[in-house]
Amino acid sequence: MLMGGIAARFRARFPQVTLEVHVLDRLPDLISEGFDGALTGGPLEDSSQIARLMMHSHDILVAAPGLPGLDRLHHLSDLLTMPLVGLATPWRGGWALKGPDGPLHLACDPALKLGSHQAVCGAVKAGAGISVLPRLLAVPSIQAGRLLQVLPDWTAHRQPLYFVYPSAHSVTARLRAFIDHLSAERG
Repeated sequence: MLMGGIAARFRARFPQVTLEVHVLDRLPDLISEGFDGALTGGPLEDSSQIARLMMHSHDILVAAPGLPGLDRLHHLSDLLTMPLVGLATPWRGGWALKGPDGPLHLACDPALKLGSHQAVCGAVKAGAGISVLPRLLAVPSIQAGRLLQVLPDWTAHRQPLYFVYPSAHSVTARLRAFIDHLSAERG
């Protein structure tokens, strides 16, 4: 959702550079799979790769405005009485959130699990339930009135977002331009 606009602005600024973006549910082997670099959420595994911190983000709880039962939500444990939407494997294990009561792990097993944040966002907007979504993904829908943040005092822990690349020697002029563009876009 965000990368399309970022990529379009990059191409408008650097029309001579060919840009190919893949969305994967894993960090690829950059060298063997032929990628110049990758955006990934942390924490990073020990590696010989170079990582540049782009920003920090966190997840928030969201629902469609008309979802029945939202008025009964007062504490994180109240979510267990609601329909939940989550990410499918490999992201199982409940939701780790922090709020007024400190950190808490909500052991939940959503009845609807989808393979990407985009799909989860679509299901939540369609009224399927409550989910935890990256703030960056949810905010445009919140601003448009298609989602609302529930239990706003509860958020996921801050997660770093890194751009990783094989080595300092692998940075071409076009890759440097893209990394700089990503860095400027985070603002």
